[in-house]
Amino acid sequence: MKSAHNCLLLATFPVPTYKLGKRRVVDKGVMAEFFRLKREQGLAYLAKR
Repeated sequence: MKSAHNCLLLATFPVPTYKLGKRRVVDKGVMAEFFRLKREQGLAYLAKR
């Protein structure tokens, strides 16, 4: 978790976040779309091999 914390501090986290009270959160839909795109990229890479 430390690397995620560092990314948030450096503003390099791959998806937008926002504060909800004392916590920093990510929208579930945004995170799902991020992983869907990463999955497609990975599968496309494997298909090329």
